[in-house]
Amino acid sequence: TYDKVTISYSKTIDSIEVTSVLGQRIFTKKCSSSLEQIDLSGLPTATYFVKVQADNNQKTIKIIRQ
Repeated sequence: TYDKVTISYSKTIDSIEVTSVLGQRIFTKKCSSSLEQIDLSGLPTATYFVKVQADNNQKTIKIIRQ
């Protein structure tokens, strides 16, 4: 991605956390809808992990910021 990432789920998303490959927490966002957008435009070019928590489940997605 270059700037924004849209995350959708069939249930309400509780939170989104972005971390670096070194495990440093970049930011956390509390959510309350099934469609969320995060802006990565202020971050340097790198690989990040986005952890999405929803409905007592969590999924981690690898994002490459170009």
